[in-house]
Amino acid sequence: KCEFFSGEEFERHPMLFKNCTFSQCYIMITLYNVGAVDIKFLDCKFTDCKIELMYSTSAQLGDRAPLDFVRSCLVKCRTESTKLIVIQAHEARPASGDATSTVYNL
Repeated sequence: KCEFFSGEEFERHPMLFKNCTFSQCYIMITLYNVGAVDIKFLDCKFTDCKIELMYSTSAQLGDRAPLDFVRSCLVKCRTESTKLIVIQAHEARPASGDATSTVYNL
């Protein structure tokens, strides 16, 4: 049974996905003009998924590497054939030459 909690206020409560199964999904985490977000996936399973993280500055990731930031969001989760696509954009709507992208296996 997949549960989603948004909390009363995003500033003090995490967005939480609990006991969810994601299969062949494309999940986008886009950070524009915000600090480090509090989003957690707890006891979830990801199979053949792509998780895209787009950000501008390392401060938005709590000064962590992108892969470490995403791994900290996946609490007690299992991943199979799942990739992380990291895009560092230098402005809110990057032109084709204004972003760098890296792919990692999770």
